[in-house]
Amino acid sequence: MKILIYLDGEKYDHPPVMMGKIIGEATTAEIHVLVAVPEDGHLEDGKAVADQAKLDLEGLSTLVEIKQGRSPTIIMEA
Repeated sequence: MKILIYLDGEKYDHPPVMMGKIIGEATTAEIHVLVAVPEDGHLEDGKAVADQAKLDLEGLSTLVEIKQGRSPTIIMEA
């Protein structure tokens, strides 16, 4: 099983990450965190969001990616 958590790259949203952690611990699923930064956004903000997600998911099988662009396009590519 794989879990996809989609985060806005401008601010960290704690509840979806923690829900993914609960499900990941219960199922040993692989967790893929996709941090999307708008085309006119700052990659530094996305990196901060990604770093916090990594900390919250420490110890689980995770892949954290940061992509910049339009949200629908980024989701379709995931």
